[in-house]
Amino acid sequence: TVTATDHTVVERTCGCGQTHTGTVPDGVFTKGSTNPVMFDTSVKVLAVGLAECGQIPVKAACNWLDGMVGVRVSEGTVRSWITDLAAGLDEWDTHVVELLRQAPVVGADETPIKVEGHKNAYAHVAVTARLTRFHYGGRAKKDIIAGGVLENHSGVLVCDGLSSY
Repeated sequence: TVTATDHTVVERTCGCGQTHTGTVPDGVFTKGSTNPVMFDTSVKVLAVGLAECGQIPVKAACNWLDGMVGVRVSEGTVRSWITDLAAGLDEWDTHVVELLRQAPVVGADETPIKVEGHKNAYAHVAVTARLTRFHYGGRAKKDIIAGGVLENHSGVLVCDGLSSY
């Protein structure tokens, strides 16, 4: 069930000439915001999870949210949430790459995927028992190396024998 909460901020000037502005809970609204609607974190997580982890197009994720949950979200809004989430993962991603480089054994594989704007894209994965890192690119060695893990990995690489490895 989705609950909509309207926070109306009133600003008034009293007889003394001072302007007083009402407040709302932290994170709900910031002065000067141009966003008429703000979504709860759970809606953002669901939308990004459907589009990224569920590997369905953003438009389909928006349609699902509307049909199943009753929340209308634009494709642009979901794309901005994905971008914001990705930007927040930079430090963690760097850490995972370094841990994979140091791992004594790393598995690697690739599979074709559909990526908007790319004709022949592949999801590349580097894994250990506890770590997984994906990136996408072509199927050439330079595309595999672009993931940042395998170029400086000195341990054992377990793969399917693709010549690019």
